[in-house]
Amino acid sequence: MDDWGFWKRKSALGDAACVAKKHLRIEESRAFNLTEFTGFSSDEGELENIVRPLLKITRLPESVGVIEHAQGRRILKTGARQYWVISSEDDDPLSSLRSAVAARVGTVTTLSHSRSRILLEGPASRRVLSSGVAIDFDPGTFAVDRFVLTGMHHVPLLIHRAGEDRYELYVLRTFALWVWELLIDASE
Repeated sequence: MDDWGFWKRKSALGDAACVAKKHLRIEESRAFNLTEFTGFSSDEGELENIVRPLLKITRLPESVGVIEHAQGRRILKTGARQYWVISSEDDDPLSSLRSAVAARVGTVTTLSHSRSRILLEGPASRRVLSSGVAIDFDPGTFAVDRFVLTGMHHVPLLIHRAGEDRYELYVLRTFALWVWELLIDASE
């Protein structure tokens, strides 16, 4: 038995299972790592020069909503001098970023255990999301591979349009089950 098994990520959704309907699939995905790094300096170039080679990217995203891809990772700008790195479960850039980003430059932390990722996929996904989120999900407005920081009934969440009919929602674990139930209700 693994002595450190209690540190493994557990679902915030409990016994909730994948819901598959004719035009919609809703499921939780735990197979990811989420790392946040933030720069303290007003000179964003200093932070960028440190993390670019580590993440193997040519540049950091310039604005909120834009995603850069490198080495199977997604890099998102979530605020002023604030970024998320979403990677696969077996790829965790946390320690390399922590060792490279000096305390005077910024901070690096894991958010993997604080967020749940809920996937919606299928032709009905836009309609279901529109019932609880006040943004325009029209493909001409919300393009594939963009994200928005928004809320669902006062719960903050990040929605990434990962495909034509695929959305990934990153929600605080505390509210994950509540958001899940809202999505299931909206899909009825």
